[in-house]
Amino acid sequence: PEAGVISSGGRIVEETAPGQFRIVLERRGGENRLDLKTLLDIPLTGCRYWRRQTLAMLGGFSARYPFAHDRDLLVRAVLARVPSATIDDVLYTYRQHPNSRTLGGDRDITRAFLDEHYEMSGTWLRSPGLLGTEASEISQWRRLQLAESFLLDFTSRRWGQVARTLGKHPPVLGLALCQALRHRRRKLAYESITKKEAS
Repeated sequence: PEAGVISSGGRIVEETAPGQFRIVLERRGGENRLDLKTLLDIPLTGCRYWRRQTLAMLGGFSARYPFAHDRDLLVRAVLARVPSATIDDVLYTYRQHPNSRTLGGDRDITRAFLDEHYEMSGTWLRSPGLLGTEASEISQWRRLQLAESFLLDFTSRRWGQVARTLGKHPPVLGLALCQALRHRRRKLAYESITKKEAS
């Protein structure tokens, strides 16, 4: 009764053939707690159930962030120390598809998400009562958002934006190279799993 937000388990699926789906990601409620580590990874926002007074206390969704308003609200709930609870059952399934704003892969939409992530994480870092560990997690995530946007601009051949980012944040080049290597390793691991499933 005292919880302001309840989190359940959830999954992301993709259609492999008409009417056939494979699970891309699944978390039980215990793995999907309302904490920074989870929310800065894959927040599974549809697995969160709110009390109306909690939403009112937090000021609801911010119109400043038309793409990432849900993640912003969840992180603000954590930083405001909203009491939360979990239900272990999987109560939410998200179908990944090409027209999805979040997971569809459109470069312009992805860039908009990354810009919002960078901006709102700067706001979180100014939150009153922020703990040192929280500031460290948010700062690291913020740098990764900058590196991802740099990589996206580079692969999209947006050379003007690449030059501006490098001019303002020279260390982004090293971060971007590390991120590119991580993406490559993830892609190889995914291809390996897909081949095993096919055979």
